Amino acid sequence: MINWNLRKKIQNLISGQKKGDGLDRESGYRDLTPESDTKNSEEYIRALHWAIKNKDVKNIALSGPYGSGKSSVIKTYLEKYPKTKYLSISLAAFSTPMKSVNGEGEDDKSSSLANDWTLDDVDENVIEEGILKQLFYRVDVGKIPQSRYRKIKKLSYWKMFFTLLMLTVVASAVYLEINPNVLEDFKNTVINNGAFFHLNQWLSYAVFTVTIFGLLLLITTVLKYVMSNFRIANINLGDKASISKKEEKESIFDKSLDEIVYFFESTTYDTVFIEDLDRFNQPNIFIKLRELNTVINNYDNIKRKVVFIYAIKDDMFKDEERTKFFDFIVPVIPYINATNSGEILRGLLKFEKGEDGTYKSMNYDISDRYIWKISPFVQDMRVLTNICNEFLVYKRTLKTTKLKDEEMFSMITFKNLYPKEFAELQAERGIVKDAFQEKEKFVINEKQKLEEQIVPKREILKNVHNDILLDLKEIKIVFLGFLSYDNGTYYPLKNLQINNGTKYSYREIIKEDFDLTKFENMNQVIIGYDISNDYNEKTHTVSNITQKMESEGNQYLKRMNDLQFSEKSKKQELISEIQNLEEKIAKIDGYSLKELIAEFGEDFLPEGISKYGILKFLLINGYINEVM
Repeated sequence: MINWNLRKKIQNLISGQKKGDGLDRESGYRDLTPESDTKNSEEYIRALHWAIKNKDVKNIALSGPYGSGKSSVIKTYLEKYPKTKYLSISLAAFSTPMKSVNGEGEDDKSSSLANDWTLDDVDENVIEEGILKQLFYRVDVGKIPQSRYRKIKKLSYWKMFFTLLMLTVVASAVYLEINPNVLEDFKNTVINNGAFFHLNQWLSYAVFTVTIFGLLLLITTVLKYVMSNFRIANINLGDKASISKKEEKESIFDKSLDEIVYFFESTTYDTVFIEDLDRFNQPNIFIKLRELNTVINNYDNIKRKVVFIYAIKDDMFKDEERTKFFDFIVPVIPYINATNSGEILRGLLKFEKGEDGTYKSMNYDISDRYIWKISPFVQDMRVLTNICNEFLVYKRTLKTTKLKDEEMFSMITFKNLYPKEFAELQAERGIVKDAFQEKEKFVINEKQKLEEQIVPKREILKNVHNDILLDLKEIKIVFLGFLSYDNGTYYPLKNLQINNGTKYSYREIIKEDFDLTKFENMNQVIIGYDISNDYNEKTHTVSNITQKMESEGNQYLKRMNDLQFSEKSKKQELISEIQNLEEKIAKIDGYSLKELIAEFGEDFLPEGISKYGILKFLLINGYINEVM
């Protein structure tokens, strides 16, 4: 039954056809006030009404988490039972310092508001004072004339004038009653003064009357100005007595108990709805209210039952304390949670089901996949509604922005869930700024690591060439020695002629760029050599060169070719590794935060970012990025 009601409530919200849903269909905005939902709150209303009418029930709890719809239940109840004589007390509990009743000791808190101030720091007297204000300022001062809590009333000019006029008439009548002869003298004076200006009797009376009225209007004007612009700041009584605030240990409720009882005695209110009191996390105030309720209901001159109804969160009281404190508890089940907030958000953003079975927004470039990814982070209906309202304002105002709809919606969601952090972001500081600064640090460190890997590879590349050359030269010397030794005789080689072709000097052959392919397919090799004490060059034709090369010479050639190939291979491998590292450096340098997290993980993000659940999600998915 519950699931069915919840689903119907969501469907009503999505369709936007429910009466009193707060939607302005022309602008697309929704208000954030509680919604009246008689159909889906039927059981809550029935239970609440039963408890109110029960003569033994005087303290009732509407219990549920924030955003569960407790205020909507109250609004729906009052619409269904409009004759209820009720008072509504709602304390706006925000993280803002409030002056204590003596006005002292709060300046230090206000200076450190953004860091460590919480609602737990609010003094109980401040809360009690707020409740009293809402009680006494609800009714006209005429209903509680004996109350010490007097409101400043607007001064009526004409009311003051007619009061002065009546006082003047009454005073004149009394005076004439005491001294009747004065009237005749007065008439003669008026007529004589009129005659001085050549006025007849009746015209003289008229001028006198107008003059009196003009004088009264002038007095009224002066009096209203004085009463509107001047106040008595302090009253000193002699040298030793003064009226001033005195520090007492009594609470506001205790000092004003007779006033509160007098209030209910003089009015007809029988139901008091109290909301937002649980946000202060001070159970003592509930104890005082229960005591107050008991005093009111036990007072003989109050002939009716007065019920206090508290809208509280489920964990306001521990264990069984809740059932001991309240006479009846109505549990309010939240209809928005992590599993269905996406469905509600679909409706707010006007998603419609397409022919392919997928949901698409008709007005915005927001995907259904995005909705289901971001919606679990928002589980309060008011917050969800306000996000959509603000998105609509931003969307219609920032027409030339480069932000995509999903990026804009993400920023507004973050703004609503973490307004302080969003303000810091706009001021180029805070947790988001830290995340991007850590990204830059990580990029610099990673580039440095890669560059440190490149340096030794470049050194190896340089050394490989030198090592290969040394080995190749040694093999060439051994190979030439092999050719120079023929039939047991060593011929000190000076030059070499291959297949009756070009002669190559020893020094030329030893060079690194000598073409080793010239030693292939040798049919004839003539060695030019010198003999000591003989300046003429001698020559010697190597015998059986083909057999000699086949038996051992070709192995030297293979070793030389292998070394050259090895050098090329090693060089290419090292060059490829260096190029890969350089590409990585260039790539990392251009990475967005999203790409960096995808490549290296999220460990480099600043400590403490995990407590901002949605921020981590937005950064990882790139909905908050560098180009915003």
